[in-house]
Amino acid sequence: MPTPGDERALAERPDILITGPGGLAVESPQEILADKAVAIVARPALKHRDLWDVWFLIDRHDARIDRDMVRRKLSDYGTTEVEAKARRRMEELMQASTARSFIDEMRRFLPANRVAEVTASGLHHAILAESGELIRRGVLPLTS
Repeated sequence: MPTPGDERALAERPDILITGPGGLAVESPQEILADKAVAIVARPALKHRDLWDVWFLIDRHDARIDRDMVRRKLSDYGTTEVEAKARRRMEELMQASTARSFIDEMRRFLPANRVAEVTASGLHHAILAESGELIRRGVLPLTS
């Protein structure tokens, strides 16, 4: 159980939000987005629900990527060959088969009518593109 001083220290951290009854400490949308960037790049297999989470965090919570936070997390996890992995993942996100796999996976998590809306509107392509943009802005080296 945190002491009152601990709670104040948590409240001053930009990566932690204090919310709900009893002041529950949770990660900020920016911290979660950084975790998702790492997961998308570092995992051997793409988890499509991470792509949905990226879109949701950016679209609904106005989360912004913190490159330094992503870099620290990649280092903490001992991720190697980051640029090569990021580029391969970006290529995978642009493939039609990835868009189809995304829709198939979302059927496990979303109501059928929501999946139909996402498919009909083409939102799944925007969701994949958003994750590609996250990799470009948050993981890959900045270009001059």
